[in-house]
Amino acid sequence: MSSEIKSTIITVIGTLAGVIIGLFGSWFFTNLETKKDVALVKVESLKKNELALREKAAVLFGEFSDTISFLDINNEFEVKKAKEHLAKARRAAFEFSAYAPPELSFLALKLVEDINTAVTPVENENVLKEVIQLRGSSEKLIKEFYQRLDTLNNKVEDTLNEL
Repeated sequence: MSSEIKSTIITVIGTLAGVIIGLFGSWFFTNLETKKDVALVKVESLKKNELALREKAAVLFGEFSDTISFLDINNEFEVKKAKEHLAKARRAAFEFSAYAPPELSFLALKLVEDINTAVTPVENENVLKEVIQLRGSSEKLIKEFYQRLDTLNNKVEDTLNEL
């Protein structure tokens, strides 16, 4: 074989190798960028969900606070006025439920109903039991809320770690 043919074959092989390496490198970096973009979209979505959940929780907790403050300030209150305060908390709980996972929604709605039971006239011996149950319901709601926020934050961290 002549040296000219050998030189041409070596040049063709080198060119093909360069093209293959270039295509692989291009595919590899495009794939990497795509994964990064997908991860960033996931993180953005999780953060939007967290923000919406926090905003609805702020309204809900504010309404609960207003209701509880009304009950605390007015030892001799009218059931009708107490239920008017509670109606705002109930609406906030239902709006919150549109953004919250089912377990958290259930706890928010249960707390509203526990408050409703507590302000509804009953026999005096049941009042203490209902107040204790009300406290337990509110503690469960707060605990679950922060566990859900931790779950969202863990999802964000997991997504970022995939990069």
